[in-house]
Amino acid sequence: MTPSPPTTPPTWRAGWTRAAGRTKKGDAHDDFGLVKDTILGILKDFAIDNYTVADAVGADESAVKRWITGAGFPQHEKRARLQALLDVRDHILDTFDTPEAVHDWMHTGNRYLGGLSPASVLLVGPVDRVEAALTVLDAGMFIINGSWDATR
Repeated sequence: MTPSPPTTPPTWRAGWTRAAGRTKKGDAHDDFGLVKDTILGILKDFAIDNYTVADAVGADESAVKRWITGAGFPQHEKRARLQALLDVRDHILDTFDTPEAVHDWMHTGNRYLGGLSPASVLLVGPVDRVEAALTVLDAGMFIINGSWDATR
């Protein structure tokens, strides 16, 4: 049985492709719609722009625009990086209760990230650093005066 994407919230997982056994006519359109929904969700939830998403997945901004319009589809490494970005998005939404809290965390300097904001780190592309900062936050660990402090 072919896995089907969840209906709410709209997300896209790299395994839901024709390579995973979906070969019926119209599947490409379904995949394009899921990619579009994923990117638009990331843009909204992170309060970032196409340029930041493009840098995070190692693509041109024009490629991201094509993915959103359905004129293109992320391939191999770009799709894997988009999946990693989606995983970070899911983690952020699990960690913070409000869109304002997500925005504040994404756009405020973070000691764990060397004083850079998570949005700035995404510009360079190491999505795993943002994921690690979230994991540290979830564990209640913070850097105080250059050393670790466990708050729990």
